[in-house]
Amino acid sequence: MTAPTLVPNQPSANGAAATQAPTKPNASSPNTKKMKRTSAPTSLSSGVIDPQSNIQGGSIENLDGEPCDVMLAHVDPFTHSDKFSVLQLIQVQRAFGKAYVVYTRGGSTGTVGQSTEQEFYGLEAAVACFKDELEQKTGLDWKDRMDPIKPNKYRFVVQNFTQKQAGFSGGTWQYWVDDGIDGKSSGWYDYSDSREVERLYQEYTSNTNTQNLCQRYISSGHFTYNVDLDQMVQTNVTHPNRTSRRIRRVDVNAPLTPSHAPAPLRHSVASSRPGLNHYHGASAPPQATVRRAARRAASAPSHYFGASAPPQPPVQRSTPTLASRMSTAISRTRRSSPPKSHILKYTAPLSLSTGVPSDALCTPPVSCNMKEYCIICHDHLDERPCVALNACKHVFHTDCIQLAFKSKPQCPVCRAPIGKPQGHSPSGTMTVSVKPTRCSGFRVDSIFIAYNIPSGVQMNYHEHPGRQHGGKCANAYLPNNVDGQNLLKRLKYSWLQGLSFTVGTSFTTGIADQCTWASVHHKTSTHGGAQGHGYPDPGYFGNCNSELDSLGVPSAQELNDDGSTK
Repeated sequence: MTAPTLVPNQPSANGAAATQAPTKPNASSPNTKKMKRTSAPTSLSSGVIDPQSNIQGGSIENLDGEPCDVMLAHVDPFTHSDKFSVLQLIQVQRAFGKAYVVYTRGGSTGTVGQSTEQEFYGLEAAVACFKDELEQKTGLDWKDRMDPIKPNKYRFVVQNFTQKQAGFSGGTWQYWVDDGIDGKSSGWYDYSDSREVERLYQEYTSNTNTQNLCQRYISSGHFTYNVDLDQMVQTNVTHPNRTSRRIRRVDVNAPLTPSHAPAPLRHSVASSRPGLNHYHGASAPPQATVRRAARRAASAPSHYFGASAPPQPPVQRSTPTLASRMSTAISRTRRSSPPKSHILKYTAPLSLSTGVPSDALCTPPVSCNMKEYCIICHDHLDERPCVALNACKHVFHTDCIQLAFKSKPQCPVCRAPIGKPQGHSPSGTMTVSVKPTRCSGFRVDSIFIAYNIPSGVQMNYHEHPGRQHGGKCANAYLPNNVDGQNLLKRLKYSWLQGLSFTVGTSFTTGIADQCTWASVHHKTSTHGGAQGHGYPDPGYFGNCNSELDSLGVPSAQELNDDGSTK
């Protein structure tokens, strides 16, 4: 279906669009004023008119020696949202002379998106519109487009115009199959169309600041795939199986030599020298993919990005190099016993207790001075019935502590939790497994946490009881070492007590009645640092454990591996 396009309009006196096709401008028109600009370059560094546009002929305008051919990206790992926006200023030839089109196209990465065209006969008005579109998306002016990314705004992406002019055909992308899906033999298989992943790869390698560019989310049919361009792994983040597969890039321009000639695509890559420079990622076939699905291959649907045709001959595994064996040995010495893959199911209660649990209360100790004041109401303790908290022995009027509990289930004096904490998360599952990817700064595998909360009806303790709430699928990563496994125990407890999520207004979309993160921070990426919700982040373990402490979550030493208390 053709993307909606705005009909070229006749400019008004101020250069804004009216409703008819443009007519030949008067020589005295204010918008015919010549602007200082460089001539359109003829080298491969010039911009490329978007192939998805309906614009025939024409050329990309230049400002300050740079083509007005802009690619913007907005990636949100929390919601698996990945949006692109193309912005171009194009000079076209009309019957009356030159005209200028501000062209935009945007949507979810992996889709064509929707486009608009605004036509001007004056360059000044067209440039003003172009800059305004850029500022609305990025919060930055044209001259400041390389500045740091502003919160909740698109980022400016440096492009490889040489690869763009070639249609991003410089690399072929393949995925690894070793689980018998669709009857396929073990081996590498071509994506049905590599151009979209190649574009994202070129963006990743062309930008010195790779924030939000190494982890991309591609919409393909009914599914969304997380493509990790640093670890070279793709994961179906919307299918319940969440299958992960190794991927690689084969450079089509790699020289073919007798000793380094790659095998035909979709066939085995046998070489006595692993790590040939015409492959990005592992040259030898990877180890078994994270989620083994062989036992259900006969019934499982074909859920992988860029699937291509019939089974091919199996790949021959090359002998591990000395470096890879040493790396594996180092990793093993730094990890403790990996957690077993399992699923924790949480069922939200129909209602929450509004009073202090009876087992959290006791009789005030004999040593208590009943002439003291109740810290809540400031009346003398002996004026009304009193109770003490089991956890800390602080004493309050019975009615006062019951009232305070409704506000916050902790001691008003020392903040010790009263009973087990209980959050407002909807029902769902928490799946824990181990992935071969590594969190930046750690030389061990990663603990992979997949939360899946379906849509449902809000409970009486939610903001709008009885109203539907949206669902949520979210991923999180921990290094598979002692710190990561100890934090995992506490995150499991947090999940089982409904503390990890809640229902409210989404911070990223502004939509109400959505399942959102609660007060426990998770790392949703293996890379990107603290700003990108990933690693490295030296303060993460301390900060997250402090958050869990404030919620009354027991220490790791008090918990079993499944998150239950000892």
